[in-house]
Amino acid sequence: DLKGVIRDSARKINAAPKEQTVNFILDRSDYSLQEVVIVPGENPAIRIIKEVIARKHSHNKKKLDSYGYEAYNKIEIDLDDLSDKFKGRKIFKPFKFVFNNIDSVSEAKPFLPFFLSETVSDFHYRKTPLDRREIIKASKVSGINDVSISQFLGNMYIESDIYADWIELMQRQFISPISQVGMVSYRYYLVDSQFIDNFWCYKIQFFPKSKGGLTFEGDMWVADSVYAVKEISMKMTKDADVNFVRNMSMYNQFVPVKDSVWMLKKEKLIINFIKPQQKSPGIIGRKTASYKNFEVNEPAHTLDSLFKKEKTDVTLSDSAGLRDAAYWNKIRHDTLSFNEQKVYGMIDTLRNLPVVKTYLDVIQTLYLGYKDWGPVSIGNVFSFVSFNSYEGWRLKYGMSTSNKFSKNVMLGAYAAYGFRDRKIKYGGEFLWLIKKSPRLSIAASYRNDISAVSNYNVFYANGGLLANFGVRRVEEGKYIQLKLVGVQEFKAELYKEWKLGYSFRAGFVNRTLTPLGIFNFSYHTTASDFRKNTDITSATISEFTFTQRFAWQEKFVSGEFNRLSLGSKYPIVFLQYGLGRKRILNGDFNYH
Repeated sequence: DLKGVIRDSARKINAAPKEQTVNFILDRSDYSLQEVVIVPGENPAIRIIKEVIARKHSHNKKKLDSYGYEAYNKIEIDLDDLSDKFKGRKIFKPFKFVFNNIDSVSEAKPFLPFFLSETVSDFHYRKTPLDRREIIKASKVSGINDVSISQFLGNMYIESDIYADWIELMQRQFISPISQVGMVSYRYYLVDSQFIDNFWCYKIQFFPKSKGGLTFEGDMWVADSVYAVKEISMKMTKDADVNFVRNMSMYNQFVPVKDSVWMLKKEKLIINFIKPQQKSPGIIGRKTASYKNFEVNEPAHTLDSLFKKEKTDVTLSDSAGLRDAAYWNKIRHDTLSFNEQKVYGMIDTLRNLPVVKTYLDVIQTLYLGYKDWGPVSIGNVFSFVSFNSYEGWRLKYGMSTSNKFSKNVMLGAYAAYGFRDRKIKYGGEFLWLIKKSPRLSIAASYRNDISAVSNYNVFYANGGLLANFGVRRVEEGKYIQLKLVGVQEFKAELYKEWKLGYSFRAGFVNRTLTPLGIFNFSYHTTASDFRKNTDITSATISEFTFTQRFAWQEKFVSGEFNRLSLGSKYPIVFLQYGLGRKRILNGDFNYH
């Protein structure tokens, strides 16, 4: 040991293997720092999000004159929270793999997939004039072969856009984390940074500032310098009020394409629905989508030719539902999981079981109200039996032609009998669908029947056991029988629509109403002259109607004859004019 206080910097080290202890004595020095001032600065996450919001228009694909891509959509509906009693049913014994194998997106618990669909489509968008087309070139729906369902499961009807200020999900408007009002609605935190696909990215967490709103919580990765969203993962807040939805999560991944635009590359949406009963299984809906083969600013002549050839927004190619396994293995963007590979076979096998076929047949008939037998359709089954105060119990039988008879002409007729008045009622209709897109049709109908005087069209259309039972209304706590009228009506109309959402309808109706039961018609001759006249046994109107309607970017799910409007995010303008003329087919009134 060195003895004493030695302050020289050099120390002698003995050669090995002898041990030696060397002590160094350090002098202490004191330093006085200058004043240090710490002030609050801007949250770095806020600065980044402000840049994202300011530049989101430049990254949005809708700024382009045109674009296109190939879209792959997969939709799956599963049952979860399966009890042992449910899983032990005999019908599921051949499919124990469902309960013994957990899918990678199953939230770590068993589930039973009972619906799976895949579509691959080419999508094209043009800004001027505004138009879009989706051509579904492959469609595979488990156990179902329906054109309207395949159209609805394409990309156009189920896309979401985080660059929009409001994200529409489940018919509710959620505030996007990069909305113009995002700063008011969310709190943001910078928590990480790293390289993702050669982009230095910042990870921003976000949470809603208040409870009860339609907001999300989650995180996003933002590419540095360009401030574009690279990835975003978020879920609906627990206190958000969305009917029938227990939980909802969403994931988007973006890639740059051209002119600073970032396109959606991958998308996942999972919705957990509220269970109808405590002991019943839950329902989970899953959407997985991917996009590739991006085309930006396609040549004008190419798009003109495409839009001229494909008349409708969504077209299902003739061979879409006929693709074999080899084609799907080649065109599918992602391979199916083990469970997904089994779903198609499982559902097809189930549908071939006699008991399942019977149940599905009954459910479809009850859902649609009609049963097809070859070229004939029977229904509406809900109006077979009904009751009202004038006829008593009423039987009604209706038939129409099905799609196997014709895809352009539909004929229908019905007959009804009331056991109290002992009279036969009847009606018939005709529809000629001259052109499907844009729609052009001629229709005519005649009926001799009864109806509620206040709203005969609704009564007539929904004349079923539940709709008509008792035919009465509540007034001051008492049930009062509705006034019924006999209706003899002839209607004819021409309908024409144009590509931009404008439609025109010209129609004529001759309708004779006869009071039934214990009331008579009354009328005003002047504003102060009110008359009741027991001699008025009926009233006849002959009316011409002209209707104009404008619905910009309205979407439809179409069958062969009927179609369901999915509405439009823009206002729908409707204008109708009616002209009543006296003496035309015994009309009693002139009016506008």
